Amino acid sequence: MDATEQLRIAARRARERKNMRQEDVAAELRQIGIDITSNAYAKFEGGARAGKFDEVSAIAQVLELDLNAIARSGGIDVEDWLTRTAEANFKNAEEALEEARDEFEDFARYRRLTADMLSALSGEAVQIRGPKRDFVGRVLGQAIREIPDDLADFFESRGDDGEVRAAITEYNSAAAAGRERRRAGAPGLSLRPENAQKCWDRIAAVLEKIAPGLEFPDD
Repeated sequence: MDATEQLRIAARRARERKNMRQEDVAAELRQIGIDITSNAYAKFEGGARAGKFDEVSAIAQVLELDLNAIARSGGIDVEDWLTRTAEANFKNAEEALEEARDEFEDFARYRRLTADMLSALSGEAVQIRGPKRDFVGRVLGQAIREIPDDLADFFESRGDDGEVRAAITEYNSAAAAGRERRRAGAPGLSLRPENAQKCWDRIAAVLEKIAPGLEFPDD
């Protein structure tokens, strides 16, 4: 049994001896600056969640546990264990930071591309880096899924003769068929890539007409 499991068992026993609920422990942890929910603490006790370095020390403080004694009972070098726990938590934090950075960069690029499209619609010349279909998929993809009629109405108000509405209808029909295939247990994606690309290409052609200021490297 490793030291983490020893701590979980000791924490549960100490909590029960003190007649505390898991939410009581979580509340006391929050009072000393540990941001943890009752559910997260319950997962720690149940083994579904590893305790972070600062949480381990705080749990021992709240429940009056001797970490050295717990570690020794399992033949564990507590200093080595805490060091490895800290290293693992640091690695997890680095990975979370990298993921957050990627999400931020994606959002920032989406904002830039949206601003470029609005500038082009107002008559300005805008140079876009990347293919037209990628531009459409990134900037208008969510609108196609969530407000298809509004998006089609917008294009038609700018002179489109129904091409965008037809492309969106075809796209959403293909997506619905894909979901049905998945529900029926068929392998593959819920939406075949070629259906998405066909939609992007058709809308890109209309966008090129109503916003001639958009310039793409594949033109």
